[in-house]
Amino acid sequence: MHFTDFFSSAQSAVSYATTIAEVILLIRLVWLGLISEFKIFSIFIAYDAVLTSVLSSFDYHTYGYEWLWAVTAPVWTLLLAGASLELMRGLVQPIPRESINRTAALFGFLIGMTASVGVSMLMHPQAIVRSGILLTIIGRRSILCGCILANLFQGAVLFMGSAPIISNWKLHRRVLLTLLMVVVVSLFTVTAQNRRYVDWFNVVQNVTFLGCLCVWTLGLRRMFSDLHSWTGFGIPTDAQFADIVVYNRRRKMALGVSAAMDKPVG
Repeated sequence: MHFTDFFSSAQSAVSYATTIAEVILLIRLVWLGLISEFKIFSIFIAYDAVLTSVLSSFDYHTYGYEWLWAVTAPVWTLLLAGASLELMRGLVQPIPRESINRTAALFGFLIGMTASVGVSMLMHPQAIVRSGILLTIIGRRSILCGCILANLFQGAVLFMGSAPIISNWKLHRRVLLTLLMVVVVSLFTVTAQNRRYVDWFNVVQNVTFLGCLCVWTLGLRRMFSDLHSWTGFGIPTDAQFADIVVYNRRRKMALGVSAAMDKPVG
């Protein structure tokens, strides 16, 4: 079998498996009651499942495929970046009025975007002015590089502060960072001068995405499951303590909203 046929068959098989895994993950999120926790992430998964199904009906080398890719790729990137920002917000839930990690995340995001744009300009100083597709690719990887460094900077701050993190968000952070890094590496190989390994990296990216979907599906648990497993005796674990803090904060907010609604006007 020719290498082109091999890559085409591998891509098709992985794409079908990924779409099925995404549907299963969405069902799992609904079953666990986590849609409200991972709103943007759920939209991203649903969008990618629909997009993969639509693109699979087009020939890879046709104009229609290129046009559809050009329209949908920026949206896909922004949704993935939104899921990353949603993750950073979720990580600070157990920490009331915490601002230093948000500042670290912002600086990480800006440094990551700036570094990626700088490297891209050095690699393609002339072609970048002429190619709209190249601009799209550079913009995508710049945004995602910013998301990676933002998460890493925030993670460093949280680690130094020994902050308790909810188990679901801890797992989500590790898996999403893995996906982001693989996507960025794949985007850099697309514009590399030596394109011998582009197909290999595309297969690796798709297989990694499929693996991440499996980890999310099997690893995520119902909200506050660590809190329910704590009997109230002994010192709670970090995950249980994080659940306790978030649960109490949400309960106070709910009681405050309820009291405000019941308060007579005038």
